[in-house]
Amino acid sequence: MRLGFTHKLILITALASGLVWLVFGGVFYQVAKHSLEDQLAKQQVAKARDLMQDVDRSLFSARQGIQVVAQERPLIQFLSAGGTESTPQASEMSDDLESISLLTGPWKIVSVLSDQGRLLVSNMPERAGRLVQEHPEFNAAFQAAKKGEIYSSELRFVGEGAAASLIFTAPVYSGGLEESDVIGVALGKYAWPAVNQLLDDVDRDVGAQLLRSDGVVIAASSHYRDRVGSKASEWPILQKAGFSSRSGSIVLDNRDEPEEVSSIMVAVHQKGHLGYEGQDWTLVLEVPFESMLAPVYRLAYQLALLALVGVLVLCGVLYVSVTYLMRPLVEMSGKVRAFAQGDFSARLDLGSRPDDEISRVGETFNTMAEDISFYIEQVQENSEEVRAFAYIVSHDLRAPLVNLKGFATELGYSNDELRALLEPTLQTLPQATRDEAAVIWEQDIPEALQFMHSSVASMDRQIQAILALSRLGRRELVWESVDSKAVVTEQLASLKHQLEAKEIEVDIGELPVVTADVFALEQVFRNLLDNAVKYMDTTPGHLVIRSEDNNLYWTFHVSDNGPGIDPSNLTKVFELFRRVGNTEVAGDGMGLAYVKTLVRRHGGRIWCESVVGEGSTFSFTLAKNASERAARSHG
Repeated sequence: MRLGFTHKLILITALASGLVWLVFGGVFYQVAKHSLEDQLAKQQVAKARDLMQDVDRSLFSARQGIQVVAQERPLIQFLSAGGTESTPQASEMSDDLESISLLTGPWKIVSVLSDQGRLLVSNMPERAGRLVQEHPEFNAAFQAAKKGEIYSSELRFVGEGAAASLIFTAPVYSGGLEESDVIGVALGKYAWPAVNQLLDDVDRDVGAQLLRSDGVVIAASSHYRDRVGSKASEWPILQKAGFSSRSGSIVLDNRDEPEEVSSIMVAVHQKGHLGYEGQDWTLVLEVPFESMLAPVYRLAYQLALLALVGVLVLCGVLYVSVTYLMRPLVEMSGKVRAFAQGDFSARLDLGSRPDDEISRVGETFNTMAEDISFYIEQVQENSEEVRAFAYIVSHDLRAPLVNLKGFATELGYSNDELRALLEPTLQTLPQATRDEAAVIWEQDIPEALQFMHSSVASMDRQIQAILALSRLGRRELVWESVDSKAVVTEQLASLKHQLEAKEIEVDIGELPVVTADVFALEQVFRNLLDNAVKYMDTTPGHLVIRSEDNNLYWTFHVSDNGPGIDPSNLTKVFELFRRVGNTEVAGDGMGLAYVKTLVRRHGGRIWCESVVGEGSTFSFTLAKNASERAARSHG
């Protein structure tokens, strides 16, 4: 779509205004954004530390809770009395452990083992038995408790379901005091979902993950829960960034990663709580920039809306002003366009217009249009006269040629009759005279008559060529959509024998569907391809047909690697009866003249580029609106 001056002015103004707003708004946005990023990053670090502290406090409570379980008086009495899992007191102790687990937890399983490691009582005996058998750190935890130590394991994934399992053990002393003998071990499996619940308490858009010291995800917020048990993708990034227990915390962003969701990553190291030293875990929060920068986005949206309203108001004012000022120029542009498209009667009405710069331009246009119209009429009249003259002359010349041919034939017959009549008389003449007469009748007169016949035939061919050229200029073209590739393929098929004989390889590029007279287009390609094949003296030959889209025109190229044409003859090849190059090749020198006329009637032009010894390229254009041009010219 072509834009008028008014629209261009408004568009440029809108773009300039928008650019100014973008520059100042962008600077303000970036300043506000970076400032807010720093503040929010600090806030996220503080949130991560608080969340890690909550996890540590929960684990510290579990550590303290298992000690409380180990110090329960009924439990100590049960172990001191040598109780076993089959004694009546064992059932009562199981109920007591269930109550104690609710007060000292969160616990999933709470159990008591003998000093030999045998499971005596538990709130969940069956699961406790599997825990004792399957947990990889059970023996270490049991032995540590027997030595009087409080033990907390690393988070492990245990059993068929790979359930998260964290156990605590504490020694049970015979007298309830550390100076007494260890008579049993209190074992608790921490209720790990409590940690997941803590991570779920973060903001909905924030992803939280708790990593073990080896980078395995051991707990996560709900939308990252499927990562639990696998290596965290963030772990190599943290290690590469130099994050360690000494770092305490780190803030990273992935804005340079094109395939990632834009976010910042906050990592804090586990510090423990009071007597609980922790397990060297890392808490990672992933905060999307979309969520973090929501206030900045709202401010940017408001500024953009204000800028848009301002630009629209400015464009409206400009449109009204420029439309009024540009009205005369718009009218002038329409008249100029109409004149250029063939309406040679188009003129500007300057009667009621004030005398200003625009009026003077209009007067100049009207004067120029009058002059051009006059010359166009003269050219059209001359062209018609030339075509009519060529037709009449060529037609009238044929009559004397026919007579000349007839009389030459009659002279031949008369010569034969005269010889027959004079043959007896010649017998009476001397031998030398008879020989001289024989030469005249048998050689001189027939040769002269044959020369007359040849000259008449040559003249007739030239007149026929002129008549054909005249008809091409006068024939009514039938405009239709023509597949130029199909036309080229058809013409090459008619030259198949010659192509194979000269081993010519043909390369056809993408050719368009054009609006043209199919007979004329066939004539154009037939002559160009036939010439290329006839004059080809290179083996193997190469013929290339391709096209270009040049906005208002289609440009076609027919290239070969033949003998080429001398630069001095490049324009002469399109002249009537003009032949260049190898004159032994059959032809009448009219083919390219026909092509030139047909191409011109399609609103195009034809030219040749050539290098002697390397080949030639004949190029021609076809106007995309050739039918409209022809209609205006005919009108």
